[in-house]
Amino acid sequence: QIIRETKFDTRRMKEAVTTGYLLATEIADYLARKGVPFREAHRITGQIVAHAEENSLGLTEITLDRYHSFSEKISNDIFDYLDPRRSIEEKRSAGSTNPEMVADAIKGLQ
Repeated sequence: QIIRETKFDTRRMKEAVTTGYLLATEIADYLARKGVPFREAHRITGQIVAHAEENSLGLTEITLDRYHSFSEKISNDIFDYLDPRRSIEEKRSAGSTNPEMVADAIKGLQ
């Protein structure tokens, strides 16, 4: 009953994921996919977030040249990985945010 009557402010939700650093883990995953050891990818991601915070930038506001200065492995496709929709769709395990997995969980509860 509670879920059925819950109202979500989707505008505010979208703003929250696009203005903060929630997608920082996507950068680390991106670098790992490009062959960077995860420990190094995590360190680089920390530097990127620190730069963003120091300059009051969102992750999508950092220029490609600046991203590239943190790692030569970063190319223009980084911005594809910083899309919140892609982020939730990429997760494909039980309990994840993937829409298909969420639908399955809801079916299981009904």
